[in-house]
Amino acid sequence: VFATAYDMSGKWVTSGRYTFIDNNAPLLTVNDPISGDYVADEVTFALTTFDEFLMYSQYNVDSTGWVLSTTPWNTSLVTEGAHSVVVRTTDLSGKYTEVTLSLIVDNLNPSVSVVKPVAYEFLDGLYTFQVSAADAVGLAGVTFDLWNNDTSTFEYFDELMAKNTGTGYYEYT
Repeated sequence: VFATAYDMSGKWVTSGRYTFIDNNAPLLTVNDPISGDYVADEVTFALTTFDEFLMYSQYNVDSTGWVLSTTPWNTSLVTEGAHSVVVRTTDLSGKYTEVTLSLIVDNLNPSVSVVKPVAYEFLDGLYTFQVSAADAVGLAGVTFDLWNNDTSTFEYFDELMAKNTGTGYYEYT
């Protein structure tokens, strides 16, 4: 923007400032991870951003403060389970666009233990196998592997076990 003043004798002076016109917030797409994903260890956000005057992109986990998106999120610093992550890109005029993600942190392995049979127990006839299994975030399933080894056959069974709500164990008969 420039302005010029003229006087009656024909003298003039010009004064100006350079300005920018920014009518639009930046564009933001979060490519990875996406809402609903299970994440572990360090998470790097893959973003697509666009703006004529782009300044930076950041993320905020559970309203704990903004971190530049070039810094990986260390999920070992938070509890297992669901977390709200807001990703924001900001331009030089202060306009911003946000995307909110719900991500599930799962850094720990599930636990599993054979309850029945006990070690070196002899089995005969109909038998119900019991397994105790748990995970802080939830189990997708429990399988039971049974090897049948005698002198003439060698068979392998890989069966999905159902949870018995009465005993609390995963069972296979």
